[in-house]
Amino acid sequence: MSQAYIEADQSQAQVFGQHVIVEYYGCNPEILNDLAALSDMLVEAARRSGATPVKREFHQFAPHGISGVVIITESHLTIHTWPEHGYAAVDFFTCGERTDPLRAHDYLTRELGATRAHHLTLRRGIRSQPSTAGGPGEGSLWRARTDFAGELRAVRSAPGTLSDTTDLWLCDDQGDQVAACRVQQVVHAGRTAHALAEIVDTGAFGRVLVLDGMTMSAAVDEAAYHEALVAPPFIFAEKPVRRVAIIGGGEGATLREVLRFPQVERCVMVDIDGELVELCRRHLPTWSAGAFADPRAELRIEDALHFLADAAERGERFDLILSDLPEAETTGPLAALYSPAFFALIKRCLSADGMYCGQIGSLQMPDNVLGPQAILATGRAAFGSITAYSRFIPSFGAEWIFGIASLSTGERGLPWLDAAAVEERLMQRRAPAHPCRTYDGLTHQHAFSLPLDMRAALFPVSEKAAK
Repeated sequence: MSQAYIEADQSQAQVFGQHVIVEYYGCNPEILNDLAALSDMLVEAARRSGATPVKREFHQFAPHGISGVVIITESHLTIHTWPEHGYAAVDFFTCGERTDPLRAHDYLTRELGATRAHHLTLRRGIRSQPSTAGGPGEGSLWRARTDFAGELRAVRSAPGTLSDTTDLWLCDDQGDQVAACRVQQVVHAGRTAHALAEIVDTGAFGRVLVLDGMTMSAAVDEAAYHEALVAPPFIFAEKPVRRVAIIGGGEGATLREVLRFPQVERCVMVDIDGELVELCRRHLPTWSAGAFADPRAELRIEDALHFLADAAERGERFDLILSDLPEAETTGPLAALYSPAFFALIKRCLSADGMYCGQIGSLQMPDNVLGPQAILATGRAAFGSITAYSRFIPSFGAEWIFGIASLSTGERGLPWLDAAAVEERLMQRRAPAHPCRTYDGLTHQHAFSLPLDMRAALFPVSEKAAK
């Protein structure tokens, strides 16, 4: 399945309903030509969406193919099939907020035996009221192009491998700026218990993982991101890092990087979304690169706050806690994982010389997303000092910021290391068979040499700027 939220100039739209347009590929041809079965299936799909069927009308064509409609109290569902191609086109139109057409879509995907599906979601209505469409958490914005008059012109993808002329794009729309890359193939799209997860192949960034509309990881630069997150604490550590906890990191790449330091004896990865972890192991195997099978690795599918609270209660201590969590809306549930209470739990779970390191976003975050300034202030209050550093991540389209702190340094913060010292520590501490691909001494110096304007934005004028 692929997801599309197509909005044609809906900045002042009153939304009346959802229109989900679906194409199913690789379907069972016998089902596609069975009028009675297909009719019952569409009625059941309507019921599963929460709709109320009131009438059905289906017609069998010769030699094959079926067209049908199910009228529902909330509007309608329609289908046309091409059994000879294993292909079906379906429209779901539902009004109001009581129904969820994606439930019907998921049901038909299974019952038709589809090997692949592509769906677009349109919000139907008139331009009279301010719209809340397009906010965070609604899924990735796979947009078809719209003309300047606001007319919607969606170009559907062809069956099989998408051609070079497909109009399917992966977009990051932040209101006054949009970044987009062409999608070559939709590998997976579907909801887990916690997020809308989409995995696609792109020409620009290779395979990409998207959660709830935000790019999480891309083949072309995942090493740059994960090495920037993991290498610095191992470089700064004055004592061997034996016990590590990772909060988040569903792809397994952070786990991979940690385990490439032989001094690590145990690494616990805590992620609330077990379905996502399995999807990543299946579709992004090079990210984890066998890390889950390492005897030092322990995967825990549970809430991070509960894990840390239990660890603190048991007196369990870690030499390093890494935070590889998605960005959080200021009023959303993930905000608790950047709160003072969260940092207090992290501090309780660290050994005497323990360290914290985490990704904290970029300066381009919208106002409703918790930005690096707020997270750094919270971390500084907990640790006495926190150092910011950055790395440009092309697939994120931004200079990405990380925060690192140590219980052993207190308010004086982490020391400045020259390139030679960084190189020596990496050589001594990292497995020779797996040297860093993107991080070395000069990279380290660049990462910790933030420009003046970035330091000014991240830290109050009265505070000492990040090194």
